[in-house]
Amino acid sequence: MKFTCTQENLLHALNLEIALTTKLRGKIENEGEITVNGKIFHDFVSLQPNGQIQCALKDKDLHVNSVSSKTVIKGVSSDEFPVIPAISDNYQSSEISMSVFGKAIQKV
Repeated sequence: MKFTCTQENLLHALNLEIALTTKLRGKIENEGEITVNGKIFHDFVSLQPNGQIQCALKDKDLHVNSVSSKTVIKGVSSDEFPVIPAISDNYQSSEISMSVFGKAIQKV
């Protein structure tokens, strides 16, 4: 999973078959990029109570803190993350419910 922290707050995820890019709300103090294991990040965040999660990049490590715990996830340069091609302006889209999407993603 690649984190790109800019004023747009981008999060990229890729499993070499499916690519996702989303924008997150957050306060960015310093811009930067890092690639970390998405499963490790997901497992840590999903165990946290609702609330604020803070991420800080120190060298090549992502320091993740919540109200109740903290961890350090080893990262690699964002250059190691495959480029996600841009979507052209004339694409077709559709909408599905979050529950259906979540079940589909769990099967990947």
